[in-house]
Amino acid sequence: AEIEEIRAAWIWGLEHAPAESLVQPAISLYLFYNYSSRLLERIEIFRRSLEMVLQRFGKEPESQWGKALVAMMKAIEAGTQFYDINNETSRQLAEESYSLTRGIPAGYMKAVILHMLNFGYYVQDLPSAMDVYRECLHAYQDAGDRWGTANAYGTWASLMMQREYDPDLAAHLYRQAASIYREFGDTIGLAGSLNDLSFTRYWVGEYIEAREIILEVKAMLEKLDNPWSMVWLRETLGQIEVDLGNYESAINTYMENMPFLLEMGQRYLVALHYDCIGYVEFLRQDYVKAEDYARQALEIYRKLGNSNGTGMALNNLGDSLVAVSKFDEAEPLYKEALEIFTGSSNYWALAKTHKNLGRLYFMKGDRHSSKEYYRTGYGYGLESNRLAEVLEMLYGLAQLDAAEGDLEEALEKLAQVISHKATTPDVHNAAKKFLEEIETTLQQTMDSERICEVRTRGQEKDLGEWLSE
Repeated sequence: AEIEEIRAAWIWGLEHAPAESLVQPAISLYLFYNYSSRLLERIEIFRRSLEMVLQRFGKEPESQWGKALVAMMKAIEAGTQFYDINNETSRQLAEESYSLTRGIPAGYMKAVILHMLNFGYYVQDLPSAMDVYRECLHAYQDAGDRWGTANAYGTWASLMMQREYDPDLAAHLYRQAASIYREFGDTIGLAGSLNDLSFTRYWVGEYIEAREIILEVKAMLEKLDNPWSMVWLRETLGQIEVDLGNYESAINTYMENMPFLLEMGQRYLVALHYDCIGYVEFLRQDYVKAEDYARQALEIYRKLGNSNGTGMALNNLGDSLVAVSKFDEAEPLYKEALEIFTGSSNYWALAKTHKNLGRLYFMKGDRHSSKEYYRTGYGYGLESNRLAEVLEMLYGLAQLDAAEGDLEEALEKLAQVISHKATTPDVHNAAKKFLEEIETTLQQTMDSERICEVRTRGQEKDLGEWLSE
């Protein structure tokens, strides 16, 4: 009832109150809906708000308060559509919002609007987005807003992970944010920054460090009654456990989130968890469960119109079908995913999709197509710095080398795969077994010293060198 009264008061204000008295309530309302994760209500109320402010103030308001209000509503609507990575409306709204901020003086209000802007994967279209977030950070600093400054560090860091794929800079920025939160005792803010810091370490294969950080966060949050923070923590911890090969723990971690997410009606996060659980079931070789979870995730993503999630679910569903040799059913799923991601800067998704197509065509016996997809995907993997994917593709390229009779080249690649810290346990074990088989064959024509030299050469190569060959 109280929420309905707040909504009614807000709508009345949009119709009658002056613009300068609406900006702060808009920020408060936005924070409320974000932190309570009432996604569908947020979409409805702010979409209606955008229509009302445009009708009342026009597309180019004269006053800075009017500009601020319209820019804010457009930024929120652009963010609502963030996950639809090919959405022209979202891109246009972000551009229009940013353009309006040019007429707003530096300060807190401008910082908040810039903070709301989310350019997603539009790296090719908005090269100035990095400057937007720097400006946001500096605006908070100039206004003396430490909490806002910490938030801006986090936003900038997420941009570095999401668009620039620079996990080391992102880690530095998350540490800056964590330092500020720690300084004034914001446990939730500190936990969030450390959670994200843990993810940067996971991304580059520092799995043990990532797990140590996330367990520190877990100890903090278990003392609080904040179910949403626990949701984000378990999501990150689950991903780390997967790459450490702790599949049972990963499943249990994801499952702990499900009752709360279902109760809250969080369809997007439910789909995300179905997708994650399905992928773990695939790794555990329970392909029936893997397919079932992937299909459930895909159904929800399609209903939500979430193309990014749809693409990932298509990949996971394809994996479960390939595992039982249903190649003809898997191929169009991977191709649809590739169509979704092509043209975006979601290089990790592009790497994953190309990797899956490379594996599919290898299993079908089409080595030429397999090599093309693996090599293209390898390049995207390097762009994204998602080293686990890169190393899995290097293993795939080694299989191709061996199939074409180049055992020495295969041995070089396998030596790097099994020696790299970011290689996941399943890939490591498969590569190690294959390497031993190749060494046994090579021993018939090559002495042990020569074999050792080949292995050492492979281990010492930079990951980027393989594409130049």
